[in-house]
Formats: sequence, structure tokens, C-alpha cells
Amino acid sequence: MTIEMLIAKIHEIQTLPTFDDWSRGFCESIMDQMNRGRKLSEKQMQTLTNIFAQNSPEEVEKYNQWQTTYKQIWAEKAMVLCYYYESQRVPYFSKVRDDIMLGRTPARHSFMKMVTNKFAAKVLAEWSKEPRYPVGTSVIVRGTVDSNTIEAGLRKGGVVLTTNEPIVSSASGSKCYKVLPYGSATPIVTEERYIKLYRKPKKKSA
Repeated sequence: MTIEMLIAKIHEIQTLPTFDDWSRGFCESIMDQMNRGRKLSEKQMQTLTNIFAQNSPEEVEKYNQWQTTYKQIWAEKAMVLCYYYESQRVPYFSKVRDDIMLGRTPARHSFMKMVTNKFAAKVLAEWSKEPRYPVGTSVIVRGTVDSNTIEAGLRKGGVVLTTNEPIVSSASGSKCYKVLPYGSATPIVTEERYIKLYRKPKKKSA
């Protein structure tokens, strides 16, 4: 391709949904280089060829299909994982998480890396499983739980309000519940592994 043809091709793909920020920065740089009459190196030309391939009509069609799949199957699960990673305060998958939180469809390759690692798999398993204690169930904190934790507010028991609070751990039993302690107007959020079914003590016969 001539320089004019390369520049025209770059302008053509700049508005496509498959054209990412890195590609934009690279193309702006080499367009400036070409406009000043400088030839591209072999490595630059190969990178540009790859960018053209990543923004072909076939790739745009794949992207559109992925958008539909993401919205129908993954969007809710993506938010679950975003809350989990935010709670861990780790830098992993930051670009993917930013896209998700801003309501954008993340890049499929990066997104699948995020959802298929062993920690994400455990989180999604906990989130999707049936709650052991449905809404309205009376529960009480387990005796093995430290008295200095928030769960101490359930020493007298409480009632389950919700069973789908954001998950903040990949441990077994980390499904999160919102529970209203008996005698309190302030609910607390706790994990399934810290509570058990509350059975009222039998009244002693006179």
C-alpha cells in the first residue's frame, strides 16, 4: 500500500467498535510519521497489518455477536466479579473492570481470562447456587465465629432479608446475605458460612 492508502485505511477503521485505545495511539503516531515523509519500519508495518486484521468486517461481526452474548449471558455475572475484585483491592483486570462498571462491553479475550480463573469460578459458583437459608428464614451466628466481628450482632438471631448481596470472598460458603438482627433496626451483611438455622429454645415445662 502507498502512504496515502495506509492513511485512508486508518481513517476508515478509526470509528469501528473494534478499534481500541492502544491501536488509536499507535495509528496517530505513525500517521504523524508518514505525514512528515518518514517510512515505516518493518516492525511498524507488521503491527499496522495486525491492526487492520483486528478491525476487518469479520472481526466487527464477531464483536457485534459478542456484545449480544455478553448482555444476555455475562453482564450480571460480570458485575458480581467486579464487586469481588474491588473488595480484594487488587489491580487485576482493571481495564476490563472499568469497562464493565461504565456499562461498556469488555473485550472478549480479556473478559474470559477474568471469568475463567479459579477464584472467579468459585465466586460465581457461590453466587449462583441456591441459598441454604431463603428470605424469611430465622438464622443465628455460629458459635465458632469471633465475638469481635460484625456477625456478633446475630447472637440472638435474625431474619434473612436478601440472599444475593455482593460476594467479597472466594471461600466456600461465601454467599452473602443481608440479615436483620432481632431487636435491631439495622441489617448486617454476612456470609453463609458464618450463620446457621435458628431454632427457638423449647420452653421448659412447669
